[in-house]
Amino acid sequence: MNFWARTIFALSFLLASLAFARSGGADPGLTGAPGNATCAACHGDGTVNTQGGNVSLGIADASYTGGQKYRITITITDGSARRWGFELTARSGTAKTTQAGTFSPADGNSRVISQGSDQYITHTSSGTRRGTAGPVTFDVDWTAPAAGAGAVTFYVAANAANNSGSNDGGDHVYTSSKDLAEASSNPKPSIRTDQPPALQSWGGRQDFASNSYLEIYGSNFGGGACASGGRIWQGSDFTGNNAPTALAGASVKVNGKPAFIYFVCDGQININTPDDAATGPVPVVVTTAAGDSNTVMVNKAKVSPALLTANSFVVGGRQYVIAQTGTANPPALVGKPGLISGVTFQAVKPGDSITLYALGLGPTNPAIQAGVINSGNGDVTLPLEIRIGGQTAQITFKSAPAGTIGYYQINVVAPNIGPGDQTIEMIVDGVSNGQNLFLSNP
Repeated sequence: MNFWARTIFALSFLLASLAFARSGGADPGLTGAPGNATCAACHGDGTVNTQGGNVSLGIADASYTGGQKYRITITITDGSARRWGFELTARSGTAKTTQAGTFSPADGNSRVISQGSDQYITHTSSGTRRGTAGPVTFDVDWTAPAAGAGAVTFYVAANAANNSGSNDGGDHVYTSSKDLAEASSNPKPSIRTDQPPALQSWGGRQDFASNSYLEIYGSNFGGGACASGGRIWQGSDFTGNNAPTALAGASVKVNGKPAFIYFVCDGQININTPDDAATGPVPVVVTTAAGDSNTVMVNKAKVSPALLTANSFVVGGRQYVIAQTGTANPPALVGKPGLISGVTFQAVKPGDSITLYALGLGPTNPAIQAGVINSGNGDVTLPLEIRIGGQTAQITFKSAPAGTIGYYQINVVAPNIGPGDQTIEMIVDGVSNGQNLFLSNP
């Protein structure tokens, strides 16, 4: 072979080698990730995602846990292609420039390559499956980074080649990306199901009305330990006159509507219930950064009357109402002096004013909004009756007062009742509060 023949032979061998150089894997940095080029730098007509095919990433899990291994499937589809290649990387951080985790081959169709601190996985020569019609898949394994890396984005570029032996316009390049969230290290919130999941405040009713207060019980709600006081809304949590719909990282939806969060501790959330015309069982869900809780059904009612009381007002097996009388300054609580240690009580006589506080009395005129500080009084529009010792008391005021959210004030004139404990009952629109309460009177 003469000099020119040997030169031409060597040149043709070099050109052929270059044409097939990437059949054993792409050069690093061709995934389309930030700072990367794509396979179109060498293949096809320089464009991506223009030839009717695609590449997709399949990951069975919706989130990852640090240090765990996951299988990723790359699927390349192109009706005209007969040879296949890819390159994949994983990035995290705000700019998606930090290498996230490590790759390893699942079989002989892929291999790992690196460029500086960045790692990639690409096809092998056998993995190109020359002459094979698509779609084709590549399986690779990815080991997640340590906890705290945050969301990871996978970037892949694929070459659906025509098997011509040259990097011509018949090669089609496709790109894709997929986000994978990091699983929270905190458990999801859980609403209890072994007991009533939610009770209306004050009365412990198992139903609730709009613009009332509902206590939801469970675990993993956040807000700190309940015994330590949890987290209660403050003025700084409000937006103007609007109460917060999230507090201490927790939020609640009632029948799909955001509730207003009054109090949060790990095992209990108290909400001001949203306005909603629905009645009957409605879904309640608690959400934190760890995700959504189980869904529980709680009965929504037109009215759910309850008078203010507290566990500390149970004496001798009787539950006493919390009521004020206006004959003292400041007003004292109605009751027999010494009924509860450390609490100032005052007896009432017929004709004295008694102030009661209530929940769940329904609509007002003018209408007031749940979760919004009342700009003025809203008078109760439904029929309302207060019975003390079996006698109907004269009502002088029945309103949701200005400057409040979600509760009502009722002022009555004490009827001519005898001494001793007297029953007290509230009835609104024919529905009794059903609390079996007593008013203590000497």
